[in-house]
Amino acid sequence: MKVIFLYRLESEYARMIEDYKNDLITRYPYIKTKDIDVDSREGMNIANLYDIVRYPAIAVITEDGQLINYWQGEILPTKDELISCLG
Repeated sequence: MKVIFLYRLESEYARMIEDYKNDLITRYPYIKTKDIDVDSREGMNIANLYDIVRYPAIAVITEDGQLINYWQGEILPTKDELISCLG
């Protein structure tokens, strides 16, 4: 499984997401993460595929692309809540 961070890389909440992600990786170094700019072609495709309409967004997906859980907006999940989705 992997965790996708979908946000505008040059936005007011970019630092918040980067700090969250860095803390997550420090505590759980085995987690695969990917940053995706919501304005990129890939970002737009992912947003459409998983019906994400607010940013920043965090999505937990399987290697074959199946959505496990996602969060939208500036209220981020706790690290434990996110980790519980990874099984």
